[in-house]
Amino acid sequence: MGLKKIPKSDLYELINLGESCISQMEDIGIRTIKQFQKIGPDKTYEKCCKKQGIAIHRAFLYVLRSAHFYAYNRDKRDQARMWWLFRKPGEGGTKRRNY
Repeated sequence: MGLKKIPKSDLYELINLGESCISQMEDIGIRTIKQFQKIGPDKTYEKCCKKQGIAIHRAFLYVLRSAHFYAYNRDKRDQARMWWLFRKPGEGGTKRRNY
């Protein structure tokens, strides 16, 4: 008997998300674009940090925001590709949040 092929998550359709990012999202129960759209990038980031028990690098949050933007704006691929532009004013710096 052959092994059953598990279909890839549709999250792979989103820009900037690779296997590691998607694995972290799946670990907290996000397996589809619709689920990601409902939860949002900031809440997804917070849940991933709590799950891992660490403050994940903020670049992960910006990548999630760019992917979330792309989920709603498929025609703006070039904008979404620039994940570093999805930082909100005043974000960043050296402050760390303990989880």
